[in-house]
Amino acid sequence: MRSAICLSVDRNMIIPAMFVASAVKERAAGHEPDVIIACPPGDATDAQRAWLEARRIVIADDIDLSPVAGIQMIDPRLTPATLVKLLLPGHFAGRYDKILYLDADLGIERDLTPLLALDTGPHAVAACGAGRVWAGWTLADRARSEAQFRSLGMSEPFRYFNAGVMLIDIAKWRRDDLATRAIAFVRANPAVCRLVDEDALNAVLDGSFTEISPLWNMSAGIWLHPEIRALSGVAIVHYAGLAKPWKRFGDGRLLFEYEEAWRDYRRFLAGTPWEGWLRAQWNARDVRRNIRHDLRNFVRRLRRRPTRSSPRQRRLY
Repeated sequence: MRSAICLSVDRNMIIPAMFVASAVKERAAGHEPDVIIACPPGDATDAQRAWLEARRIVIADDIDLSPVAGIQMIDPRLTPATLVKLLLPGHFAGRYDKILYLDADLGIERDLTPLLALDTGPHAVAACGAGRVWAGWTLADRARSEAQFRSLGMSEPFRYFNAGVMLIDIAKWRRDDLATRAIAFVRANPAVCRLVDEDALNAVLDGSFTEISPLWNMSAGIWLHPEIRALSGVAIVHYAGLAKPWKRFGDGRLLFEYEEAWRDYRRFLAGTPWEGWLRAQWNARDVRRNIRHDLRNFVRRLRRRPTRSSPRQRRLY
């Protein structure tokens, strides 16, 4: 069965996509998978194209983007590039049978090719469940999450998945016309699609997906805990949210919380034309925000209002 590993980004995320794609290649044991970075025409520079070509990573900038034209993003962190993942199965139909879609804010810890062999059963998508009662969540967090699921028209028990790592069976995806249905949902319900493609896919699938282990899409916040790090087999660490591994300082994290991941980026970019890119990802304002967040967290701990999960919650996870 022919398979590929794909990312979709715009010019702002080309370098993180290069980092992830390169790590996928390096971790692959035996046969290297086809690795593709989809981006709008002209977003990859000649130097980036040459770097990727030397590592047998393909740039796909010929995807018809008209089906997602004009869709607005509610979350300012997102760009229309996030919708391109919906178009990948149609674009690569006939060339591949399966696509493993990856976001660009990932850390690749192990070989991903075993996941490509997974049978998705009757479903078009295999992904990791998300947004339930996560370790450390309060009842208010749960209520907000469930209210969002209801606004998407999902039914209980809510089976929501994270779209940052998705194994897609192309024939089944096209059979169910998922791209057309998800795009139509976004256009008809822009106010409830905060995460746009992810919310739309969950709305139209309503739990009809094959669930895979969190080892294939491990939350970075959970990954930090030593008892989780001691587990064998974690393949992908996902830096979802504000705290990205290439941004050394910023709100929503403790000081130097993701230092190891940031150093991985520094090693990756050393000696390349993009060494200065890493330092440009944060400024003094980010440092101040980071310090304030760390201090707020310290005060909460003194007041015995935990912001993180207990050992028992993490074991349950």
